[in-house]
Amino acid sequence: MAKNTNSFKHESLQDQASVVAYLNLICQSIEKGQIHLANDEDDVTIRTKGLSRLKIKAKQAKTHQELRITLAWSGDTDKKTESNPTLEVTSKPAKNPKKAKKPNKIKKKTRTKSDKVTIKKTK
Repeated sequence: MAKNTNSFKHESLQDQASVVAYLNLICQSIEKGQIHLANDEDDVTIRTKGLSRLKIKAKQAKTHQELRITLAWSGDTDKKTESNPTLEVTSKPAKNPKKAKKPNKIKKKTRTKSDKVTIKKTK
């Protein structure tokens, strides 16, 4: 029986540098418009054009920490997003979360002549 969907799953223990390298490759592939993932058993190519649904979940327990990032593309470039909440991503937690300084918000993404993404921040 033929499969209606292709799927891919990978799980392994990696050091921090390897995880960063994989995430950078994923980011580069998203910028190019498609991600191809493969191992000995499975492979899948995901086209990353159009609007993306980004979901981030983080959990911190005494014995472990977990970060889940989910990206989804429907292929519909005309859909409007339901909401665009502000997202702060930093490498340091606020010293006093109640009096935390407001994060820099991304104002606008623009393309330069060299086709690199530049981000202008507001204060």
